[in-house]
Amino acid sequence: MTQTEHPLLTDMLLETEEKIHNEDYTSAAVDLRKIGEHMAETLLREASLWDEARTKKNGRKAERPQFGNAVYLLLEHNLVPRDVYNDVFQKLREYGNRAAHTAEPVKEYEIRFAFEKTKEYADIFIEKHPYAAYFGITVPDTEETCAVQPGSSGKADGIPKSVPAACEPLGYTLHSDVIAAIDGRPIPSYNIAGETYIPVKALPPYGFVLSAIPGMKCWEISRLDRPVPDEYAPHFVPQKGTKPSGTPAFPYYLSGFSTRAGTHEIPNYAINGAICIHMDDFAACFSAELVWDAETSTINMKTDR
Repeated sequence: MTQTEHPLLTDMLLETEEKIHNEDYTSAAVDLRKIGEHMAETLLREASLWDEARTKKNGRKAERPQFGNAVYLLLEHNLVPRDVYNDVFQKLREYGNRAAHTAEPVKEYEIRFAFEKTKEYADIFIEKHPYAAYFGITVPDTEETCAVQPGSSGKADGIPKSVPAACEPLGYTLHSDVIAAIDGRPIPSYNIAGETYIPVKALPPYGFVLSAIPGMKCWEISRLDRPVPDEYAPHFVPQKGTKPSGTPAFPYYLSGFSTRAGTHEIPNYAINGAICIHMDDFAACFSAELVWDAETSTINMKTDR
């Protein structure tokens, strides 16, 4: 399976800092705008505002939203604090525009201020959105999938918990003491008839990249080209269940999305507001070994890392 190369946001910030040190303020302003666009698009997707952000005045949808419109929606929907809106996104939009489209140079004090504020916010952003710590990674908008129990309210993982009555559950997951892990690190999991399913959105801290295929409801999963830095490592701690093993837990549904690694389709269901993939098929796509530890009731997916 091929690996995907995506630079870390922190690496991009270091490169931008070097350009500022070399007094290349125009190029630094362009790079900072790209970082701002990535963070804004992540926030809009998670808030199910992606379609609104990329809809033009004539009603047609662009492939990506204009940065100015994205920044406006961040404020309108309170997705970032006012000071972050002013000091980060507004500045990156203004300075990026000047650097790319006008003869007015970006001044040293302007770009240094914008860089420091962006760096401060990037630390908070990465902590809250670990899968987006890698620049250029996008996720599909899951807004329309029939993914959770009909009649409930609220949202989980960007999927509305209000779906048509015709969207009936296929069955129920089972309470289980089995722990799923990737390279020894536990990961959330669900049990369907003795088979283990893991949430797609939980994968990035374990060294996998999630990408959206334009125009399709599809997760594309690939391997990161290097080990995940310790600061982005997963922190999931499995909790011992209070219900007897084998008793019904969550309903599961057809997700309306496909999940794939290269040309390989990975079976999935929608469970508890998340799209979950079959762990055995997922491991097979990456030539990983599944090892069962009877003493700890752990199924561990061992990669080549």
